[in-house]
Amino acid sequence: MPLYAYLCECGNAFDRYLPLSEYDAPQACECGKTARKVLGLNYLHTAFDPYVSPASGKVINTKRARRDDLDRTNSRPWEGLESEKKEAARRREYANQKLETTIQKSVEDQLRKV
Repeated sequence: MPLYAYLCECGNAFDRYLPLSEYDAPQACECGKTARKVLGLNYLHTAFDPYVSPASGKVINTKRARRDDLDRTNSRPWEGLESEKKEAARRREYANQKLETTIQKSVEDQLRKV
C-alpha cells in the first residue's frame, strides 16, 4: 500500500498509508483542517502482522524473518488441514521406509556374522 506525505497549514506533517483508490481523497489533520499532499519519497508497504513462532518462540515481524525461521526450525508454512494431513502421511511413510531399510541392513549384518 502506498505511503503519502501530507502537510497542514498548522505546520503538522504526517504520512498515511492509502490504497490507490483513495489517492485523491482529502486527508484531515489532527487540527481538523484538510492537509495538502506533498511530494515525498513514497513507497509501498506490505502488511505483515508480527507473530510468535510456534517452532522457535521468536517474534517474527518480516517475511525474511519468517523464511529464516522456517529454514532454521526445518518447518514449512501452513497450507491448510488437508495439505497438512497429506504431508504428515508422506513423512510417516518416509520414516517407515527408512526404518525398514535400517532393520533389513541390521538383519543382513547379523546373518553375515553367523
